[in-house]
Amino acid sequence: MPQESFIAKLTQLVALYVVYVFLSGWTFFDFYYRQFGVDPRWFDLPVQETLVKGFTVLFTSGTWLWACYGIMLLVPLWVDGSAKLRDRFLVRMLVGGVMIGVLLCVFFISKSAGISEAKHDQEGAPTRLAPVTFTLKACAERNELKSKEISRTGQHKGLQETTLPKCDYSGQILIFRNGVYYLYKVAPLREQPPANLALQVYRAEELINLTIAGQ
Repeated sequence: MPQESFIAKLTQLVALYVVYVFLSGWTFFDFYYRQFGVDPRWFDLPVQETLVKGFTVLFTSGTWLWACYGIMLLVPLWVDGSAKLRDRFLVRMLVGGVMIGVLLCVFFISKSAGISEAKHDQEGAPTRLAPVTFTLKACAERNELKSKEISRTGQHKGLQETTLPKCDYSGQILIFRNGVYYLYKVAPLREQPPANLALQVYRAEELINLTIAGQ
């Protein structure tokens, strides 16, 4: 195969590789977030973030993608480098089938990786989700008003403490996007999360005193 032809073919394959990486990242995010009961389309994830995830999954739970991408690059180059093979229609059809097969493999491997990492973050110890503590703004404001009312009426301080609802919570950040926090394992501070681990969604302006571990 002439040098120019090789470079042109390699350039085409690299462009195709980017498409496969995007598919991998999109599939990973789709199945990862759906394990938490949310649709990733709500997040409006940028293309570059999807591409980065499609690449980094190679080094985590999607190591079988290395074999897929190797086949995707080497098979067309090998066929085009052989004068006996590159002009045969049947061989061309076979290469097309291989590329489709690789595409399907990328999808299923990325799906498995997304589900696996989501289950680890849901059940694993330690989780990769950042711990967070926060106060519900509306609850704190109601408690402040109620405290003033109790003080004004002269009720006992101990009664005040038992009647005021808890406003301080802990949880884990699944994602922060478009001014909205998607939080997992939300529970009152220093209490165990409930058995029903439904995802909680809060607008940024609804929370105060928000502290993320490590920041």
